[in-house]
Amino acid sequence: MGLTRTGALVGLGSVGAAALAWVFGVPEVATLAAAGLVLMLVAVAWVRIGTPDLRIARVARPPRLAVGEPCEIRLVTRNPRYRHSPVITLEDQVGLHGTARLVLAPLAPGDRCVASYSLPTTRRGLHHVGPLTATVEDPFGLARRWRRDEQVLTVIVLPRTSVLHTMPAAPGAEPEHGTHALTSASTVDEEFASLRDYVPGDDVRRIHWRSTARRGAPVVRQFDVPWQRRTTVLLDLRAGPSEASFERAVSAAASVVELVSRRDELVRLVTTAGEDTGFVAAEHLDDLMDRLAVVTPNPPERGRPAPLLATVAQLGRSGTSRLVTCSAGLNDADGSGLPAAARGIGLHVVVATSATAP
Repeated sequence: MGLTRTGALVGLGSVGAAALAWVFGVPEVATLAAAGLVLMLVAVAWVRIGTPDLRIARVARPPRLAVGEPCEIRLVTRNPRYRHSPVITLEDQVGLHGTARLVLAPLAPGDRCVASYSLPTTRRGLHHVGPLTATVEDPFGLARRWRRDEQVLTVIVLPRTSVLHTMPAAPGAEPEHGTHALTSASTVDEEFASLRDYVPGDDVRRIHWRSTARRGAPVVRQFDVPWQRRTTVLLDLRAGPSEASFERAVSAAASVVELVSRRDELVRLVTTAGEDTGFVAAEHLDDLMDRLAVVTPNPPERGRPAPLLATVAQLGRSGTSRLVTCSAGLNDADGSGLPAAARGIGLHVVVATSATAP
């Protein structure tokens, strides 16, 4: 509880008037000073005694949404006491967007009301809403009493996605035959129908080593039951020339992840910062999108090469069949080095979202 700016001025004026009345012996000024002090005491007593204990609950609808979709923060206020509540001012901290301010009318005993405001969703990421401060002032605006609710709501704003309809098949991928079953590699000969030459993108666990030794060139098992398609999405975390170009790179990665998951295929999300989710099925789409919602560009490190080429080369050594690289910071060195780094990858798709990219 404390004084408002007006209350502080009235208090200082009353003390000054009392001092002048004592020095010059003017009773009218003394009466004015006494009236001001009494008004201050009444205001303090009013906010201390007359403020009911309200119940305030908040909820975000929806708590998880894409960029640009509407989000509403609802505040449900209930008066559980036996007397009417005063006018209440609610101030909710909304992260980078400042403060949302709402004024509630008096509530009857046992009554409730619902107030709401729109949360801006133009930027992806985690948006923290709160703490919430409820403030009550006396009718003269001299004293106030506030209560702070430390509860913080978290709203996840996902990156914007575009609808993609197809992805080209990798040379080393199995024909689908209308199914998406996942068969583990095995050394039992009865589990595969034939042998064929190895092509970049084939999983090294499917190499038939005895036939490879006899032929002198690598051959792999061709299964009757196909492997589930697999796609690796690599996000380059370099900032690029603008914030918009980096956001487009994140949006491109999210669009590919969404497409692969919608086709019930396996997807793997990798970043140049070293994060690797491994291959996961479609039911993990929400987790992948949440990861993309919070990625931030890495600051450039002077004197150290960009990790993009090293990451692509490492993925090529692991036998990745289809790789989609999304970057906002490609330069001439990347353009000349990517073909060599991508050896061993069946299909490498590069999405450059910078206007200055080669």
